Amino acid sequence: MGDCCKYIGSFSKGTPKGIESTIGGLKTYIASPSHEQGDVAVLMISDIYGWEFVNSRVLADTYAQESGARVYLPDFLDGEYAPTSEDGKKNFDLGAFIGRHHPRQQKEKAERVARDIKATSKARVLVAGGYCWGAPAALSLCQKDGVADALLLAHPTLTEDEDFENLTKPAMFICAEHDPIFTPEKEDAARKITAKKANANGDDRVYSTWLSFLGTGHGFSVRGDENDPFTARAMRDAQKLACSFFKTI
Repeated sequence: MGDCCKYIGSFSKGTPKGIESTIGGLKTYIASPSHEQGDVAVLMISDIYGWEFVNSRVLADTYAQESGARVYLPDFLDGEYAPTSEDGKKNFDLGAFIGRHHPRQQKEKAERVARDIKATSKARVLVAGGYCWGAPAALSLCQKDGVADALLLAHPTLTEDEDFENLTKPAMFICAEHDPIFTPEKEDAARKITAKKANANGDDRVYSTWLSFLGTGHGFSVRGDENDPFTARAMRDAQKLACSFFKTI
């Protein structure tokens, strides 16, 4: 992980409209659609800014309103998050933070939350959404016998080829053109693995779609600069495509 993980283009101008509860033992922000709930739930596993970050909460609200899904945004970081102020960032040790909260050590926690969502909601389908730091945990839920039924991944961090090799659930990947973490080389390797799965025989085929947003950087779909018309359009398009994916699982 690098300095791009600390970048916040702008703070969302929206006001979160959801509620706070506890799911799987974790504090959780829950966004529900204004109309009758559909049969899809989305588990958002956030980036290093955590469950209280306004951009993530407003994004959860958008997903709920536009897709009809109930969206869960838990505190996977145990109350410790990357600072959002410029002064806070100056003394923030990202390496030490990752040492305390390694993204590849969240599988057990993610499974517990996912099982609780399925047990307590009316959802027929659970989508695991992983954003930057949250990507490995989301991928772990979408392996064979995994709790989730589909995967949404946005500009992932610290993934390995084996994560994609073990993928058995339908997936959508949202990628930035300029990403020093999920580099073009890593993206190409992952695409080739998923392409092989998509072209397998019979029931072994695994659906996936890859979306590359040209001119964007790591984290854009959550932390992009909404004041820049180009980036704002990319953010809106990523949101709409994700919602369409949720509705067609």
